Amino acid sequence: MPQVQKTVTIQVDGQVIIVEQSSKTVQQLIGILDEWRQKQSDAQSELMMVNTALQGLQRELYETLTKEKLAAADAAKPAEVPEPAPVDAPVTPATPQ
Repeated sequence: MPQVQKTVTIQVDGQVIIVEQSSKTVQQLIGILDEWRQKQSDAQSELMMVNTALQGLQRELYETLTKEKLAAADAAKPAEVPEPAPVDAPVTPATPQ
């Protein structure tokens, strides 16, 4: 998972504040903020992987169902039987060889 960069400065009301030079409370709050930003980044990466896996499974399911449907349709088709010759058709004798 990508690492979120540690916050070094923040801007409040147009003023740049260096975290390292801030009070312990501000540093702790920024630390918590950074932890949550990391969790958010990790969750977004995980969600992207889950979505990709779901799409792959959905594609595979569709392809499998389509193959099975076509196979079932082929199996249900009656076998092709050649049409019999009409009764009044002339019969040609086989020639001896």
